[in-house]
This record gives sequence, structure tokens and C-alpha cells, in this order.
Amino acid sequence: MLLTDRVREKIAIEHLIPRGGHVVVGFSGGPDSTCLFDVLAELRDELGYTMSAVHINHSLRNIESAEDQRYVETLCEEFGVPLIVKIYDVAIVASHRGKSVEEAGRELRYAAFREAADKVAAERGVDPSIVRIALAHNKGDLSETVLMRIIRGTGPDGLVGVSADRDGDGGYRIVRPLLDISRADIEEYCYGRGFEPRVDSTNAETDYLRNSVRLELLPILRERYNPSVDDALARLSRAAAESRDYFDLIVNAAIETECEFAGAGDAEKSGKPADVGDAGRIDEPADASDAGKNDESADASDAEGDGFAYAEFPLESLRGLHPAIRHRLVVAVFGMLGLKQDIGFSHIIAADELIERGRTGKRTDFPGGYRFGVSYEKAVFIAPGRGDMPYEARSFKVAVADIGKTGEKTTLFQDSPLPIEAEVMDYDGELKSGRSLVLDYDALSSAATILRIRAKERGDRMFLPGVKGSKKLQDIFVDAKISREKRLTLPVLATEDEVLWIPGIRHTRLYAPEPGTKRVVILTPLI
Repeated sequence: MLLTDRVREKIAIEHLIPRGGHVVVGFSGGPDSTCLFDVLAELRDELGYTMSAVHINHSLRNIESAEDQRYVETLCEEFGVPLIVKIYDVAIVASHRGKSVEEAGRELRYAAFREAADKVAAERGVDPSIVRIALAHNKGDLSETVLMRIIRGTGPDGLVGVSADRDGDGGYRIVRPLLDISRADIEEYCYGRGFEPRVDSTNAETDYLRNSVRLELLPILRERYNPSVDDALARLSRAAAESRDYFDLIVNAAIETECEFAGAGDAEKSGKPADVGDAGRIDEPADASDAGKNDESADASDAEGDGFAYAEFPLESLRGLHPAIRHRLVVAVFGMLGLKQDIGFSHIIAADELIERGRTGKRTDFPGGYRFGVSYEKAVFIAPGRGDMPYEARSFKVAVADIGKTGEKTTLFQDSPLPIEAEVMDYDGELKSGRSLVLDYDALSSAATILRIRAKERGDRMFLPGVKGSKKLQDIFVDAKISREKRLTLPVLATEDEVLWIPGIRHTRLYAPEPGTKRVVILTPLI
């Protein structure tokens, strides 16, 4: 089957490019991207999409870089394909950002791809969901990526290598139509079409792990052990991807059902971020020195989260999950908070230990200033800049019997977000509450009640005066027009079983003074 036919088939089977859509092609001028550019240009009328190209001049190879740019400009003009050229001094950018040249170059490339996609969507008034960013990774790149990850040490997700279709920033999907094509077939295609692609002279240097794997390790494996090692690694990658996608379905369902997100988000957010997708994967950190060596070399992860500051998940539910699911869930939740790379297995083991022990107040550090903690049967995921532990991850308790003697005022929960003045008084039936909460002290005491200041918990309900049955706290917050991001941060007064009071909003009818009540406790917020 001709290479063009194979690409056409892959686009159709995997729905890589929608009819009526637009493709932004990353065009370095090398053999891989030249092949991709030419095939997509040939298929565009037949498959009903438009295309443009993006070339990044990294200013790293002086005359060679300028010649690469001219080569790309000439082909785009010949094929009538709009071209955006970005020229950066990547070495200077890397120095300013404190990163390697390779890592900075990768970030600039992906930013340029997104910017070009944004421009297309804005100028044509099209939905980002039908815009694709096409990159020229091939079967050889997949083999190299899988082997590099095995050499460095990886989990099952690392075996996926790179995907033919994945979520990208801004709602744009990243597609790789050449992922099943060998580098030899690509070079033969370019030769047969009369192209003279540009060759990066640094590709011959074996100082980088990727180049060493490509030029030294893979030839040995093909010659001595398996001539079809690239196909074998591709099958391994595909099997790992299928397993990963299945596990993601389970993780998504668990997060949707039991995880609460809050803080720092837009008030109109739903309280749930997007699906797992590429939110986070269990893998050892990538070697920055090899990331993005060429346009066709490495994958890149999105760096932004969904705007939430922390998340909570019931410990009992986490303990009940199989470790394979639990580990993925921990990584996925952090990914939704913004931590999408550099989580190693050592971090997962540290979190596992806290989950099993369940000791309130304990925490462990994750990369980038993120933290994982445990508080009162909840696992807490905390984004950077949120203090040591948010109060939502702690609980403040006091026994009613310890409040004090009749006629005395006592300050409760002094270090909490809701300090309260408590006063026990004889009840004459005419006491007015005002902004205070008045409860039957003897009824509370006889039940050995423990009062707590805490945040809203899943399933909380309140028995309101004049309302039959109970009402969900979520509905009470909606009625009071409390924004979603504040609902988990608003302190409530509760017993071990019931919510008694949301100061300034609603209070319970439970333990209300009755004609036979002898003593009451008056609770007044001090904030």
C-alpha cells in the first residue's frame, strides 16, 4: 500500500481530521515534516479540510537555520499553503527561563502551534474542536520514546510513548498521521517525490540519549535480536494505550462521584474539572536534555490546571480501590490542579502510606510545591501557595460538656476560621437570638455531643425551621447565592452527625429551646 493510502486510512479509521476542519502543520523542513506536509496537502481536497503551516527558526544553527526557513517558505508558496514563521533566539530564552535549550525550544514550538490555531479559529470563526495541530512523529520516534522511558524507568503509562491523537491546549487536538510509518518509508517517499529535505546536523551527535538510542541501540536490536523491533514496540505501545484508556474510564467515574474541588476557580465553574484525558500520568520525569530535540522527537504536556486550589477525596473510598486505580487517581487529581508532569513512583508510595495510616494533619510534598495530606478521613490535594494546610483539611472540636458553667462566657474554636463565644444561661422562654444561635444546652449535653467547626462535606443536610424533612446544604448554598468555589471554604458548625449552623445563612431546628427547656447555650460568632 502506498504511503499516502496508509495515511488516508489512518486518518479515516482514527478520525484524526474532521471534514470541514483545519490542520495546522508543524513544518521543520526535515524529512518527516516534509512528508507530512506533502501528504496532507495532497489529501486536503479529497478529505475536505484546509491547512496552514508553522515553522520555528530557533536561531541555533546560524546559516543552516536560515536555509531551513527558506526551504519551508518555498514549499509553502509552491503548494499555496499559508505559513507562519516564528524566529526565536532559543538560547537566550532558555537562559531567561532557567531551562535547557531543548526544553525551551519545545515550549516555544508548542506555544507557536497553539497561537497559530487560535489565529485560524478567530479569523475563520470556527470552533476550536475542528482545528487540529498535526505533528510528524513516526514509528521510529515511537520506538525511541518507549525505549528511552524503559531505560530511565517508567510505569505502564510511559510505555504508551506518543499517541496518534491526544488533547492539547485551547481545545485543539494534536494528531500524528505518520505514527505507523517507518523512517525508511518516509525517506523513500521524499526521494520519490523529488524533495530534498533539510537535515539537522546535530541529529548525528550521540551526546543526547534520544540520538544515542536512534543511532546505536536500535540498530543493534534490529540486527541481533529482532529485525521488526519497531513493530514490536509499537504493539507494546498500543496495548499500553488501551489499558490506560480503560483505567481512565474508571478513574473518571470515581473522581466525578466522590471528589470535591474548590478554591481559586471561577465562580461559574461547575466544581468539577474536565475528564482525566492527559491530566496526569504515572511516569518518571522526562529527561529535559532530550525533550523536543527535533520537531518530530518528543511529546509535550499541557501545563495549566482547571483553576482549582485544592481537592478532597474520602479516604475510605481510596483505600477500597485497587492500587493500580488509586495511583492513577492520585496523579489525575493533581493533574487537574495543574501538576501534569514529574510525578514519580516515589511520590505515589508516599501518598499511599498516608492513605493507609490515615493520620490527620500529616502531609507529603509533591513536585512544584504541590502537597498531599490527610485530614479526618479525607485525602487532601493542595496546589502551591495555599498555606501549610487549608482549614478545610482540619477539624476543630469541643465537647459541649466542656463549654463552662452557667453564666460564664467561653471562647470556642479560637484558632479556627469561626471563633465562637459561648454562654450557658437559664432559659426563661423569652430569649431572642439575633445573630446568635440558641440551643438547648441540656439536650446537647445529655447526648454527649461534640461540636465541630469544619467545611461542607459530601451529602451534608440540615433540618431547617419550618421545612419538612431535611435540605441539602448544596441547595441551601444555591438559595443563598453562595458561589461554588466558596462552598467548601465556608465554615459550618456541626455535631458528629448533623450540621447545626451556617452563620449568617441558616441554622437548624434541632436542639431548639422548647417550653420545658431549662438551660440554653448562646453561640455568637466573633468574626
